Amino acid sequence: MPVIQVNIHKWDIEKKREMVAKVTNVFTELGVPRELVMIQIREDELDNVGVGGVLLVDQPPPGAR
Repeated sequence: MPVIQVNIHKWDIEKKREMVAKVTNVFTELGVPRELVMIQIREDELDNVGVGGVLLVDQPPPGAR
């Protein structure tokens, strides 16, 4: 059984449903039975992730530069 772990920032429930369905479809296309695909979603707070030496909470949102 494949276990897929996805680390994201806060997403609404509809976006999560869409992602789970699409990722599951990829694995079923590869021959894995749908009922064996497990996806674990972990949501990270922006103050718990750093990129380039700066916490994401301290960086401008993408596209705001």
